[in-house]
Amino acid sequence: MRQNEGFVFTMRSPSDGQMKCRYAFSVIGILVGISVALVFAVVFYNPDAAAWGLASGISVDLRYLSIAHARC
Repeated sequence: MRQNEGFVFTMRSPSDGQMKCRYAFSVIGILVGISVALVFAVVFYNPDAAAWGLASGISVDLRYLSIAHARC
């Protein structure tokens, strides 16, 4: 807990429904990142964009999941 000018700030843990939504959106984000990588690699023959699409799709979601899991 952090105190600031007499106020106490607390964070409550997310409910089961909120965690299910977070996991669902994270899985969707990972799938979108993989599909972007496939499209840019196969259709446009651009491995640099494919690598960035894959990295951004997976890294952001894994970071979000680790933060969401740490708050439980």
